[in-house]
Amino acid sequence: MKIGVALILMLAWAMPAGAEVFRVDRVINGHTFKLSNDKIVRLIGIDASDPTSTEFVRQLVEGRGVKLEFDEVREDDEGHWLAYVLMIETFLNASIVYAGYAVPESMPPNTMHDEMFQALYENARANHRGLWK
Repeated sequence: MKIGVALILMLAWAMPAGAEVFRVDRVINGHTFKLSNDKIVRLIGIDASDPTSTEFVRQLVEGRGVKLEFDEVREDDEGHWLAYVLMIETFLNASIVYAGYAVPESMPPNTMHDEMFQALYENARANHRGLWK
C-alpha cells in the first residue's frame, strides 16, 4: 500500500454505523487505556510502549469520547477488548504509528490493517518523526 493511500484512509476514516461511543478515563500506556465503563482496551496492530508514546496518546484521547471497531477476535485472554479506535474521523491506531510513536505488531487473526500500519511506520522512520527523531 502506498503511503498516500494510507494517509487518505487514516484521515477519511468512516465511523462504523451504530458504533458505541465510550469515554477514555485513563491511558495506561501508548496502546492500552481504560474506558468509563471500566473495560480495558488494547489497540490492535501496534506496540506503543515507550513513555513518550504514552504521553502522546494521553494528550489525544484521555477524557475524550472514542468509537471502537472490532476485528475477528473481540477480547484477549485477559478479557481486554481488542479494538481499532476512531475519534472524530481519526483512526487512532494509525495516527500513533504515523506520528512515530508506535511500531506495527501483527495480532492474528486481527490483521485487516497490518499493511497500512507497516507503510505508516516506514514513513515515520524515513521522516524522523516521534521516536525516530
